[in-house]
Amino acid sequence: MTNKQLICPFCGLGCAVTLKIDEFGRPYAVDAFEGDHVSKGKACPKPFSIPSFLNSSNRLAHPMKRKENGFVEISWGYAIKEISERIKEITKSDDPSSLGFLGSANCTNEDNYVFQKFARAIGTNNIDHHASFFALSEINAMYKSLGIPSLSSTYEELLKSSVVLIWGFNPAETNPVLMGQYILKAKEKGAKVVVVDPRKTKTAWFSDIHLMLNPKTDYALALSLLNVIFNEKLYDKNYSERINLSQKSIEVINSYSPEVVEKICGIQANTIRQVAKLIATSGKASILWGLGILQQINGEDIIEALLTISALCGYLGKEGCVVGGIKNEVNLQGASDMGVLPNFLPGYRDVSNKNEIEKFSKIWGFYVPDKEGMNAFEMLYSSNSTKIKGLYIMGMNPLVLLPNMNLTKKILENLDFLVVQDSFFTETAEFADIILPAATLPEKDGTVTNFERRVRWNNKAVEPVGEAKPDWMIVREIAKELGFESFFSFNSTEEVTREISSVNPLYSNITPEKLKENTSGIFWNINTNDKNEEKFLFLKGFYTPSGKFELQLNETFEIEKQSANLPFLLITFEYAGQHGAATLTRNFSPLMKRWGEAIGELNVETAKSLGINEGDKVKIKTEYGEFSCKVHLTQNIVKDVIAVPWHFGANSIFSCEIAKKYRKPELKVFPCSIIIQGEKQ
Repeated sequence: MTNKQLICPFCGLGCAVTLKIDEFGRPYAVDAFEGDHVSKGKACPKPFSIPSFLNSSNRLAHPMKRKENGFVEISWGYAIKEISERIKEITKSDDPSSLGFLGSANCTNEDNYVFQKFARAIGTNNIDHHASFFALSEINAMYKSLGIPSLSSTYEELLKSSVVLIWGFNPAETNPVLMGQYILKAKEKGAKVVVVDPRKTKTAWFSDIHLMLNPKTDYALALSLLNVIFNEKLYDKNYSERINLSQKSIEVINSYSPEVVEKICGIQANTIRQVAKLIATSGKASILWGLGILQQINGEDIIEALLTISALCGYLGKEGCVVGGIKNEVNLQGASDMGVLPNFLPGYRDVSNKNEIEKFSKIWGFYVPDKEGMNAFEMLYSSNSTKIKGLYIMGMNPLVLLPNMNLTKKILENLDFLVVQDSFFTETAEFADIILPAATLPEKDGTVTNFERRVRWNNKAVEPVGEAKPDWMIVREIAKELGFESFFSFNSTEEVTREISSVNPLYSNITPEKLKENTSGIFWNINTNDKNEEKFLFLKGFYTPSGKFELQLNETFEIEKQSANLPFLLITFEYAGQHGAATLTRNFSPLMKRWGEAIGELNVETAKSLGINEGDKVKIKTEYGEFSCKVHLTQNIVKDVIAVPWHFGANSIFSCEIAKKYRKPELKVFPCSIIIQGEKQ
């Protein structure tokens, strides 16, 4: 019997857990890790599924190739050669930009670094990962305004906050450790908790103030808070000198008085004023947001407004203030840091910057493409003249994540070549030409980076199943077959980590040796000579070209329009016991027993008007498809809205139409109709 410490492979909070292994090397149980600096010895329900998913019959154990009657096992050598030949064929007859690469926030930094380097060695910046689904709005907004997309300080600073504003997510269920060990402890010390959500969630029950706004009116509410702070001069007079506030932005702010916004959001004007004053005069306020904002089509605008509140009040780079997004993938921060993005090289170096292109080309030994690539949505749905003919997907199940499933299936079917590299036979894998078995996080070494920039070494706890291999190792073999051996001569995970340290300035102070000695992790920071910046970004200014907070607020915001045929709004949320596309959690029966199907939440009065009773099965219809689920009737949601957990494909009936400005479709709120399908079962 042995115990192995590893990083929990679920949300990006970055907790360590203990995996118990029997004398035969098989995992059989999980415990919270008592000495963990992040979790403080606590754990949510999700990591207890680790032994089940490691031993799942749905695991991929061997490379496979599609034949007429299904998939057949093939050797690694055959798989590597086949993929290399197909890549050569596509790049010979077409531009390298006809290839697309989707990396993964579920893989290590080393996996993702090698993957994006491989895409660029082939000659394309068509590289993306879960960021487009969960963080595109935040990355764009924070990069433009602050110069770097990351949480402004560490979780510990929440304990010193006087106000914690939680906007568009439900940490009491989706991130229970964050809620229990940080937010509620701050509340015990006297902090006021404010929640903004159209549902009265478990988090909202703990709040001092709950702003139960109408869906899709977040931007108006954020601008109204700014209106009060700005016009009543509640901002930090000294800190405001660090902000480039355009006249146009001031005009936008002035247009959204609490009286105007009351009619839009359904929140009383005096309550808006109360919250604005509470935030601005508290001295130490934290602002956290989640998928409720991040997946809205105008999430970038909302985040710009929330960042402006933080900047005007002097809360960026200040003790007791934490500002940023809480996402739901273990290494979304790290994968983004590694440059698995169409517009950024490792360390958020802009691909349009000639100096950066020259620098990376010299370091890597090959010419790095300087044309910005397509993100995941654009690769599949864009009308761009460059058509994606081949797609290489590592550790992602886009068919469940993406909107308009019927169209997405057709697009995947029509690709000339699709490689899926995963640990499980996912819905997406069904469309692959070649499937490659990858090791899960507990089956490999490597680093992961949590929301607060804490980089930790993940210890390999068990051997991979069958012939599964670490992702970076698989990519290295394909690169070698293509003649890139000199660029991918890594022989160990540690060698990849060292190259990351030498290439990515954010990770210049991070080595395998340091991480193995310091199990609590090391925070990456921009100025490695300033120890204070390990815990606080923006202490001495912002990382923009001007050194100031750059602000350009949008003058309009979009409200999804209901119609006679689509009179309701569909919104999505997360279950406490499910994760993402449920690829891992669906293998654990205790979680599936409680959270194994989509149950929609519908306001009691709305249900009464439709003749719907508790437990009835309904059909939710949009222009792009239909989704069936049972319903739970509640007063804890605004009228004329149905909320559905998205783990089971609810996104499939959203539109895949990309808004040019935001480079993404709507993934959070959509007009729908609700039809009773049958009696309760």
